[in-house]
Amino acid sequence: MALALTWALPLSLTPWPAWAWADPIPAAPEETTPSPPTKAQSDASAVPSETVSRFVSAYLEVVKLIESREQSLQSAETDTESRQMQQEIQAEAVALIQAHDLTLQAYWELLGLANSDPEFRERVLAQLEDVP
Repeated sequence: MALALTWALPLSLTPWPAWAWADPIPAAPEETTPSPPTKAQSDASAVPSETVSRFVSAYLEVVKLIESREQSLQSAETDTESRQMQQEIQAEAVALIQAHDLTLQAYWELLGLANSDPEFRERVLAQLEDVP
């Protein structure tokens, strides 16, 4: 059984499997009026290079964590064991993100921005290409 990856940037960047946030973070309620764009969404060029670097580092560590644990997760024998492993991976991922001085919300916003803003996406991809 392959895991579906949902935190994906186009062109094969996939940092988060669907199960990672299935239970702990409920979906936002439907709003009747659109919410105003966040500062990051309204001006991607205003995101400091250091923030992009921290995001890229966190992103790469989260991807590495998920890849390293995916096989053991897939071999879980019970749903309970699988859920426990998912929760452990989720907690480790949050710790990795926070270790890069990012909040979970900031990480999600930057990832969303990389998915929606071509200029910001290019900044992220440029830094990803520079990683050895």
